[in-house]
Amino acid sequence: MLKLLTLLYLTGLKTVFVPQNNDSLLNKTFLLWNHVTLKSLEGQYAVAAKDRQKKDYDNRIFGFKALMELDDAKSVNKNSLRYLFLQQVLPRIKSKNVFIVEANMMASVHVLRNFLIYKADNDTSMVELYIYLREKGWYKKGSTRIHGLKFDTPLSQYLVSFGKGFTYEDVIISHFGTDNEITITSEYYLFTTLSAESDVKKLLDMYDQNAFDSH
Repeated sequence: MLKLLTLLYLTGLKTVFVPQNNDSLLNKTFLLWNHVTLKSLEGQYAVAAKDRQKKDYDNRIFGFKALMELDDAKSVNKNSLRYLFLQQVLPRIKSKNVFIVEANMMASVHVLRNFLIYKADNDTSMVELYIYLREKGWYKKGSTRIHGLKFDTPLSQYLVSFGKGFTYEDVIISHFGTDNEITITSEYYLFTTLSAESDVKKLLDMYDQNAFDSH
């Protein structure tokens, strides 16, 4: 069963600039987000040491396109899960430096979940949890402040050798920065390649403890 989790570093093309004064900002951001994620996957496929890992990355490239309902890298599918999510959170992306952790659960019940993270103050981050349900679409399940939560670029610092990471499903981490324009960087982490030293582990542990349910 193809495992695909979503949380974003870009191999090769490291930063993409999106003009904020463009009327089609949403469409451009969507296309570039997909583009950098695919570039990350393709870059890791190119350097994978073993045929099994290459096959896994090849499957992920196919699976990512299927999950996001991408006909091609230049199409804007307004029904895709990423597009629908981006519609909700773009105002925050335009005004803050944010990280998006797309972290789907592929257990007995398939849960599509995204974490949106931005600084509340110097020592505290605000984390918003979004869940996707077919009948409701994306909805904000809750939010919480987390002291000491740390996400930094380059996101490649959280990438470890196959088998050395803590996740048994895939993760993508994305960073959206703002400085007169939106910049996007991305890293795709194949299962067991995301370091336990990343604070993604803290996020997922808090999810398991229902930390977002009452906020």
